[in-house]
Amino acid sequence: MKKKWISVILAASLALPLGTEAEAFDGSAILGRILSGGISREKKAKTVPAGTKISSGKKNRYKNAMGVLQNMQWVGVARSSGGNIYFDQDTMKDTVRNGERRVTATIKNEFTKTGAKAVEKSSDGEVDRDDVSYSLFLVDFGEKDCFIASPVIYYDKKGKELIRKKPSEAYADVTGMNYGKPYGPDSMGLKIKEKVFSYADRVKEEEKANRQNQ
Repeated sequence: MKKKWISVILAASLALPLGTEAEAFDGSAILGRILSGGISREKKAKTVPAGTKISSGKKNRYKNAMGVLQNMQWVGVARSSGGNIYFDQDTMKDTVRNGERRVTATIKNEFTKTGAKAVEKSSDGEVDRDDVSYSLFLVDFGEKDCFIASPVIYYDKKGKELIRKKPSEAYADVTGMNYGKPYGPDSMGLKIKEKVFSYADRVKEEEKANRQNQ
């Protein structure tokens, strides 16, 4: 029930049709487990108290989106001088389309000072380095390529939305990743895809084990 609620609000915050890319896995996600191979997870934030009502109306959209972010289970997949890249384990969707496996994952780019400076420069003054803290978007990972499946939303340090951009108009954190193109050998996109696929496999294995033990 919690994951379904997270997916519904996330889809709304990213302006996606409900039941599409932001749909969560069926069954329980892996909680408290971290992949081997150097993947680390951020400190888990406090959850929203039971019985919290989902706000409605345009002025409450920000509050709802922030409630979703607080409940996500972020898993670290990459680290650089520009910042850290995470994906959320609870809003992945593992499907087969046209005979190819695709895994959609929520991606978070968390900027260092160097990364924020690069984002500011590439934005032509639309965002300030002292304000921008991270970006959030969905990526559809396939076997051979990946593409961004939502707007790219930039947030400040308090979690307030600064601006949202079409993938083709996003800033350095996105344009530097070559989303929408085939994976290059040893590319960052390929490394993230492999870790996302591996984590999705573990989710399936654990869900299968849980069903067998019921």
